[in-house]
Amino acid sequence: MSSDFPLVDAKTGPKYVLLSDAPQDLVRGHAKTVSEEWVFSGNKRDEPLSTNELYLVWGKTRDTAGIVADAQLHDLRNAHTLHVFMNGNSLHVAGHRQASTTNCYVNLDDNIPRPAAELIA
Repeated sequence: MSSDFPLVDAKTGPKYVLLSDAPQDLVRGHAKTVSEEWVFSGNKRDEPLSTNELYLVWGKTRDTAGIVADAQLHDLRNAHTLHVFMNGNSLHVAGHRQASTTNCYVNLDDNIPRPAAELIA
Protein backbone atom coordinates (compact mmCIF):
# COMPACT_ATOMS: atom_id res chain seq x y z
CA MET A 1 0.00 0.00 0.00
CA SER A 2 1.30 3.47 -0.87
CA SER A 3 0.67 6.75 0.83
CA ASP A 4 1.94 10.29 0.82
CA PHE A 5 5.21 10.85 2.64
CA PRO A 6 5.96 14.41 3.80
CA LEU A 7 9.14 16.19 2.76
CA VAL A 8 9.17 19.40 4.75
CA ASP A 9 12.26 20.85 3.04
CA ALA A 10 12.38 19.86 -0.63
CA LYS A 11 14.13 21.82 -3.38
CA THR A 12 10.94 23.68 -4.31
CA GLY A 13 9.46 23.79 -0.81
CA PRO A 14 7.41 21.38 1.27
CA LYS A 15 5.67 18.60 -0.65
CA TYR A 16 4.38 15.06 -0.40
CA VAL A 17 5.75 12.15 -2.39
CA LEU A 18 4.09 8.80 -2.94
CA LEU A 19 6.02 5.98 -1.26
CA SER A 20 5.04 2.40 -0.56
CA ASP A 21 5.20 1.09 2.99
CA ALA A 22 8.68 -0.51 2.75
CA PRO A 23 10.56 2.69 1.81
CA GLN A 24 8.55 4.70 4.35
CA ASP A 25 9.50 2.23 7.10
CA LEU A 26 13.14 2.36 6.02
CA VAL A 27 13.25 6.16 6.05
CA ARG A 28 11.42 6.47 9.36
CA GLY A 29 13.57 3.79 10.99
CA HIS A 30 16.78 5.40 9.79
CA ALA A 31 15.65 8.86 10.88
CA LYS A 32 14.98 7.62 14.42
CA THR A 33 18.50 6.20 14.72
CA VAL A 34 20.32 9.18 13.23
CA SER A 35 18.49 12.46 13.75
CA GLU A 36 15.07 13.70 14.56
CA GLU A 37 15.37 16.42 11.91
CA TRP A 38 17.18 14.81 8.95
CA VAL A 39 17.06 11.34 7.54
CA PHE A 40 20.72 11.58 6.57
CA SER A 41 22.71 13.57 9.09
CA GLY A 42 26.21 14.72 8.36
CA ASN A 43 29.27 13.97 10.44
CA LYS A 44 27.82 16.37 12.98
CA ARG A 45 24.49 14.94 14.09
CA ASP A 46 22.90 18.39 14.29
CA GLU A 47 23.57 19.20 10.61
CA PRO A 48 22.29 17.67 7.38
CA LEU A 49 24.53 15.59 5.13
CA SER A 50 26.87 17.92 3.24
CA THR A 51 27.34 17.76 -0.52
CA ASN A 52 30.85 16.34 -0.06
CA GLU A 53 29.59 13.67 2.35
CA LEU A 54 26.80 12.79 -0.07
CA TYR A 55 29.23 12.23 -2.93
CA LEU A 56 31.49 10.10 -0.74
CA VAL A 57 28.51 7.92 0.22
CA TRP A 58 27.38 7.75 -3.42
CA GLY A 59 30.85 6.70 -4.58
CA LYS A 60 31.02 3.86 -2.05
CA THR A 61 27.44 2.77 -2.80
CA ARG A 62 28.03 2.86 -6.57
CA ASP A 63 31.23 0.82 -6.26
CA THR A 64 29.65 -1.74 -3.93
CA ALA A 65 26.66 -2.16 -6.26
CA GLY A 66 28.90 -2.55 -9.31
CA ILE A 67 27.47 0.50 -11.04
CA VAL A 68 29.75 2.03 -13.68
CA ALA A 69 32.21 4.53 -12.26
CA ASP A 70 30.98 7.52 -14.27
CA ALA A 71 27.36 7.10 -13.14
CA GLN A 72 26.10 10.16 -11.32
CA LEU A 73 23.63 10.16 -8.45
CA HIS A 74 21.08 11.99 -10.61
CA ASP A 75 21.25 9.10 -13.12
CA LEU A 76 19.14 7.13 -10.62
CA ARG A 77 16.30 9.58 -11.12
CA ASN A 78 16.59 9.28 -14.88
CA ALA A 79 16.58 5.47 -14.70
CA HIS A 80 13.63 5.45 -12.30
CA THR A 81 11.63 7.81 -14.49
CA LEU A 82 12.29 5.77 -17.62
CA HIS A 83 11.42 2.51 -15.84
CA VAL A 84 8.13 3.88 -14.50
CA PHE A 85 7.19 5.36 -17.89
CA MET A 86 8.12 2.21 -19.83
CA ASN A 87 5.88 0.18 -17.53
CA GLY A 88 2.84 2.05 -18.76
CA ASN A 89 2.60 4.96 -16.32
CA SER A 90 2.12 8.56 -17.34
CA LEU A 91 4.86 11.15 -17.14
CA HIS A 92 3.00 12.69 -14.19
CA VAL A 93 3.34 9.46 -12.21
CA ALA A 94 6.98 9.08 -13.26
CA GLY A 95 8.28 12.30 -11.79
CA HIS A 96 7.64 16.02 -11.71
CA ARG A 97 4.42 18.00 -11.40
CA GLN A 98 4.81 19.14 -14.99
CA ALA A 99 4.97 16.33 -17.54
CA SER A 100 7.12 18.56 -19.75
CA THR A 101 9.81 18.61 -17.05
CA THR A 102 9.73 14.84 -16.64
CA ASN A 103 9.81 14.41 -20.42
CA CYS A 104 13.48 15.46 -20.49
CA TYR A 105 14.33 12.34 -18.45
CA VAL A 106 12.60 9.96 -20.86
CA ASN A 107 15.15 9.48 -23.61
CA LEU A 108 13.49 6.89 -25.77
CA ASP A 109 15.61 5.08 -28.32
CA ASP A 110 14.20 3.91 -31.66
CA ASN A 111 13.33 0.40 -30.43
CA ILE A 112 11.33 1.27 -27.34
CA PRO A 113 8.17 2.63 -29.06
CA ARG A 114 7.86 -0.55 -31.21
CA PRO A 115 5.80 -2.51 -28.60
CA ALA A 116 3.39 0.42 -28.32
CA ALA A 117 3.02 0.55 -32.11
CA GLU A 118 2.32 -3.20 -32.18
CA LEU A 119 -0.28 -2.83 -29.44
CA ILE A 120 -2.04 -0.03 -31.31
CA ALA A 121 -1.96 -2.01 -34.58
